[in-house]
Amino acid sequence: MIGALVSNPTHDRQVTPLLRSADRRARDILCVYRLTQRQYEIVSRVARGRTDQQIADELGISPRTVSNSLARIYDRVGVSGRVHLAVLHATGKILMKPEA
Repeated sequence: MIGALVSNPTHDRQVTPLLRSADRRARDILCVYRLTQRQYEIVSRVARGRTDQQIADELGISPRTVSNSLARIYDRVGVSGRVHLAVLHATGKILMKPEA
């Protein structure tokens, strides 16, 4: 009986998305992401609603550097945009790595 469930393509199509969704929710609840000081500075400013240009001006870097940094941060924490990043920051899921 168990073998029938495992090899059933209909079952796989129904269960796999549920497992992925549960995995994402568990990751959001349990994970804390540690970022470099610069990455944390960028995330903090994103959470305050700053644009790439404003962040660049405040940190003395180019807007392109901010954009590239955000792309790496999104990839690292598994989000696709500023809003989710800001939510993770607001809920304390993003921390700065301690200096060595």
